[in-house]
Amino acid sequence: MKRKILIIGKHSFLSTNLFKFLKTKFSITKIDFYNFLKTKEEKLSKFNCIINCSTNKFFFIKQYDLKYDHDFLSAKKLKNIKSKLIIFSTSKIYGPGFNLKENSKKKTY
Repeated sequence: MKRKILIIGKHSFLSTNLFKFLKTKFSITKIDFYNFLKTKEEKLSKFNCIINCSTNKFFFIKQYDLKYDHDFLSAKKLKNIKSKLIIFSTSKIYGPGFNLKENSKKKTY
């Protein structure tokens, strides 16, 4: 039986490429963040792993506001579910930008 994976962030570069890479090995579904928030817990609990690749541009350009923090909101939605949550977001570490590398300047909060 294939493991079931849900990727949050339907149109992001990272989610698109991750989906292409994993689709032959796993049963995989992509969903946008706002539909993820509307999905019932019983449906989400059927996934072994949920990968959040979504971000909100306002998270980076405005003062911190919970409503823009997709990582926190994803974790809160999944708090009663045994699925593993994986968060992919280099922009949270380095800030938004192109050609980010491990030695790029880290973002300070």
